[in-house]
Amino acid sequence: MYLTKIITQSGFPSKSLIRDLCSPYEMHRTVRKAFPQDDKERYLFRLDNQIILVQSMTKPDWSFLQADYAENVQTKQIDFKFKDGQKLKFKLRANPVKCVHDKNGKSKRLGILDDDNQMEWLIKKGEKSGFKILTIRVAGSKMVKIRQPKKITYVMADFEGVLEITDAILFQQTVRLGIGSEKSMGNGLLLFATV
Repeated sequence: MYLTKIITQSGFPSKSLIRDLCSPYEMHRTVRKAFPQDDKERYLFRLDNQIILVQSMTKPDWSFLQADYAENVQTKQIDFKFKDGQKLKFKLRANPVKCVHDKNGKSKRLGILDDDNQMEWLIKKGEKSGFKILTIRVAGSKMVKIRQPKKITYVMADFEGVLEITDAILFQQTVRLGIGSEKSMGNGLLLFATV
């Protein structure tokens, strides 16, 4: 697995950087260009304070980025060794949703808006993903509206806390695949550090 940290240009940013910082969809399209050899590559990304983090299974090629886009690009190979009972501090930007059914039985995903239900959503996700939540808080939450290529509205929540790994193999898969939906919009990447 690879983790890339892109420190974006703060001086005189390019039009493409400004576009990407304003639109998760455009950011997704730019990150996708780093994997020209494999259009099936699953990657996760997150934008935080003008730093872009990208996690991927194959090594990305960032040579297409211009100097007026990125001040610094660092990619390193990572090999996580998890074990049951291990405790980790975590940060997660995710799209908490619940499925509801209409009178015809058709299901629809609805964004979860309040903090308590968002935290409950992550606790349940953890139970199915190889970890349990020890402490949690919602650091921020908002509705995101995107108009390209089609109109999309979703909830984005930032979680922080401490988790304990209950199934190391399942947790490894969770780290690789991410948590929740709307991953192509910058959600799902689980960031963590030892306690």
